[in-house]
Amino acid sequence: MWSGSVRIRVSTGLRYVKPENVVSLKLALYASRITAAKRISWESWEVVMVVAPGAGTGLNGEVYKELGEDVQTRVEMCGSRGANYDRYPECWQNGKPAPNLETFAKELLGKPLGDVLVLGSRGGQVVLPRFWRKLGDQVPPAVVINGGCAMNLPGPKIAWPQQAVTMMLMGAEDFFKGKKSSAEYLTASKSYVPPNSRTAILYVRQMQHMPQKALLQLVLRPLVMAAARWKYSKTCPEEQLHQLTVQLEDESWSGSLFILQGSVWKESTFGPLDESPKKKSKTAEAEAEEESPLDTVQVTRFDARLMLLCFDSCE
Repeated sequence: MWSGSVRIRVSTGLRYVKPENVVSLKLALYASRITAAKRISWESWEVVMVVAPGAGTGLNGEVYKELGEDVQTRVEMCGSRGANYDRYPECWQNGKPAPNLETFAKELLGKPLGDVLVLGSRGGQVVLPRFWRKLGDQVPPAVVINGGCAMNLPGPKIAWPQQAVTMMLMGAEDFFKGKKSSAEYLTASKSYVPPNSRTAILYVRQMQHMPQKALLQLVLRPLVMAAARWKYSKTCPEEQLHQLTVQLEDESWSGSLFILQGSVWKESTFGPLDESPKKKSKTAEAEAEEESPLDTVQVTRFDARLMLLCFDSCE
């Protein structure tokens, strides 16, 4: 069965077809006047591989559960927070020898990666670049929470694949931003993305490093489905993404959507420019997660003024 196949039920049973053949098959069914064509039920799904370390599968576990219950997606949770490999590799300050997130990435490469990847925080910093190095343009489309792949990361430089669909969800309240202004933070992040037509950034002013549950519930599924569609169609699903920004604005979130077209970033804003009522202080639970003593502090060269990466804050 092809990745992201479409399942069509006819009177003779199930047929599996490639997504690009769906329309032609449907037309053929009608053209041949197959009675069962009137009773076709279309069931398409995407296998979503969530790299658990850094993706917030603890505090936002319910959001991932809801995604897995969707009829169009099947979620495969890979790894877990706090496992023996859940630590930065040696090239990072205070990094550790194997097992670490780099060796974990190599293990994941030994099996199918699904149709869409979801990574967050250290997953975007360590795991996704290792996927890039091995798979290049064949890497599945990725939803990258916190935009960790767009930083000046330690270790050997890994080329950003030209055809890799990458949708980054970033926030102005994320400590990855450090003391930079939003403009400075976005400019720095964009500078690590080479010219291509496969990258988008959804920047939410009120988003913290651990995305608020209400926010992630609103954006995760649309971003996953948009990433899959972009991969198959080779065209950015701009209308789908703009519909998402309308929904965000309706729920009092604000920010910007950036879509890379060659070497030019196309920007559209949503929501009020002033302070939004959605901005809330961290919950006690989230603060406790961020202060957990699991090799908590890492330093990157992303911000010369000291960027702190709380190792377990996105779980």
